[in-house]
Amino acid sequence: VMLRKEDLAYEMGTADMFAAGKAIGTLSTDRLVLAAGMAASMAEARRKRGEGAVRIEGDIESEARRSMSGFPVTLTLKLGKKTKLVTIE
Repeated sequence: VMLRKEDLAYEMGTADMFAAGKAIGTLSTDRLVLAAGMAASMAEARRKRGEGAVRIEGDIESEARRSMSGFPVTLTLKLGKKTKLVTIE
């Protein structure tokens, strides 16, 4: 699945964060699940995340926002038994 960071409620970090080698921004994990077609609505995506059913790169995703250090990036997104590779440009 190919997605644009602009479609995922991406927020830029500060210049200081970038200079320190930290995350340059965050994106909405619920919107990522929705855009990948793994949930029918934002409410369902939020509920599934709250239940601990969402995994990104093998880790249970419990936070509403995920820090990103650069793009493009390909992530393994898993919801229950469904798995998708998601590329964000």
